Amino acid sequence: MKLESNVAKLKNIVFQEKLGSIYDKVLRNQEGVKVIASLLNLGGEAQNRALRAAYLAKADLVSNVVYEFPELQGLMGENYAYAQGEHPVTAKAIAEHYLPKNADDQLPLTFEGIVCSLSDKLDTIVGCFAAGIEPTGSQDPYGLRRQAAGICSMIVGRSILVSLKALITQAMDHYPTDIIGEREELLAKVYGFFEQRVRNILTDRGYRYDVIEAVIACGYDNLTETVLRAEAVNKLKATDSFAKLLTAFTRANNLAKKAENDQVNEEYLVHEAEKILWQDIQFAEKAIGNFNQKRQYQESLVTVSTLEESISQFFDGVLVMDENENIKNNRLALLVRVSNLPKDIADLTKIVQD
Repeated sequence: MKLESNVAKLKNIVFQEKLGSIYDKVLRNQEGVKVIASLLNLGGEAQNRALRAAYLAKADLVSNVVYEFPELQGLMGENYAYAQGEHPVTAKAIAEHYLPKNADDQLPLTFEGIVCSLSDKLDTIVGCFAAGIEPTGSQDPYGLRRQAAGICSMIVGRSILVSLKALITQAMDHYPTDIIGEREELLAKVYGFFEQRVRNILTDRGYRYDVIEAVIACGYDNLTETVLRAEAVNKLKATDSFAKLLTAFTRANNLAKKAENDQVNEEYLVHEAEKILWQDIQFAEKAIGNFNQKRQYQESLVTVSTLEESISQFFDGVLVMDENENIKNNRLALLVRVSNLPKDIADLTKIVQD
């Protein structure tokens, strides 16, 4: 059985009524591989191997062996590819594009396999959501929860730095506009679908519910960074100074909600305590920006914690809601800047004190 000659036969196998045949899916998967390989900086030769694997990945579905034993899909494709002289990595990626099949399954060992797997799974999830097929209760005929979990496992397990929204968007680009419908609505729906999968990964790694809530509140577009942020919060939470910081930060955050903006005017800094806090804020903003760029989130949170004393002295020394409107608004703006310091890492107000 020649794999390549079987690809055209996939035109006769329906993937899903609204989404076309398995052959149509193969073509979409190839387009997905091109974009994802670029997002993951996969080189030219590796990208070509991944494209070849994506083209041949479903060809064994029309073989007699897979017809009789469906559980061998992918494995037979790999064996056929080896026997027919395909590159060993291409052959391996054919089998790996189904991985991981469940939470306990192994991840693809090759990056070609990861790229093919990501493309295939994203195509299925986006297509099904676009067609109105969403998991409800125990009903999940296309295994979308399992496939989303697999995507998360690969990204986190291989420490891949990539935007989840970019992955979803590229999959949307390979479908006709009449199937996709309102793009922003579909993107939001699919992205939201991944949230529970991200929560599950963080839970499995031992993070407490409030740490997970704090991190998720600031987004989870980059899954690898999300795990790093959770670890940073977890470590800060274990320090002796964290309780004091949390008390001061929560008080600042609550008052910051009354602010009109975050613009601080030095002309209206009249008390020494607010001048000191403003100096500390400016230093912290610059330091945190640098740390976050390097994904050194623990260092960023340590920098936030160094403001505990100046925040406390600010509250002890000044009346925030001053009679002078300009002074009051300026002090509220200071507190907005304080509350924004960890905004790209975690919402510390969601942390529960022990």
